[in-house]
Amino acid sequence: TEAGARVIVHEAAGQAGGRCRSFHDDMLGAEIDNGNHLLLSGNRSAMRFLATIGGERELLAMPTAAIPFLDLETGERWTVQPNAGPLGWWIFAPSRRVLGSRATHYLAAIRLARAGNASVADLFGRQTPTFRRFWEPLAVAVLNTAAAEGAAKLLWPVMTETIGRGAAASRPCIARDGLSKAFVDPALGWLAARPPSTRIARSRSLKRTSAPARRRWC
Repeated sequence: TEAGARVIVHEAAGQAGGRCRSFHDDMLGAEIDNGNHLLLSGNRSAMRFLATIGGERELLAMPTAAIPFLDLETGERWTVQPNAGPLGWWIFAPSRRVLGSRATHYLAAIRLARAGNASVADLFGRQTPTFRRFWEPLAVAVLNTAAAEGAAKLLWPVMTETIGRGAAASRPCIARDGLSKAFVDPALGWLAARPPSTRIARSRSLKRTSAPARRRWC
C-alpha cells in the first residue's frame, strides 16, 4: 500500500467490492448497479479514494444540488435543494425542502452529533412526514441500512461534509458506466500494480453480529 504495509482484504462476497458492483442483466440487456449509494460531491473520502485509484473520470457530478424524490404510494414529487454557502436558509423555503416538512425538522439534525448508540429512527421517527420522506430514505441511501437499525451517529459526518456545507458539496454524483468501472476495477488495477503488498482473500467465515442499537457486518 502507499504506507508500505502488507494488507489482506477479506471479502465475503464472490467478487471484489461486496455490494458495490455492477452486473449485466440479460433480461434488460443492460449493466445494473447493485448496492447503489447516494454519493454527494462533498464526500471527501470517496473523492480521495477515486483520485488515488484513478477512477475520478468515471464519476459524473450533476450541475446543480438538486435531489428529486418520488413518493410511490401517493405519486407526490418534491426536490431537496440546498442553497449555496454554509448558511442553510433553504430549510425555511417550502419549495426547497421535503413536501410537508418543517424547518425545525432539519434543525434537529444537530442531535446526530450526540446520538450515541441511537438509531436514525430513534432520533427522528416521530417526525411526520419528514422521517418517512427524508431521514428514512437518507439512511438507506447513505448507510445501506434501514433507519430502525442504522447508527444515527454515522450520518453526522455525512451531513457536515455535504448538505451542511451548501450546494457545492451537495451535488449528486453518478458513475458514468457503473459502479464497477468507477470504484472496483480501478481499485483492483491499483492493487495489482503493487504486489505482494496487498491481496484479496475470499472468506465465507465472515458473519453478521447484532448490537443493541444497530446491526453491522464484521
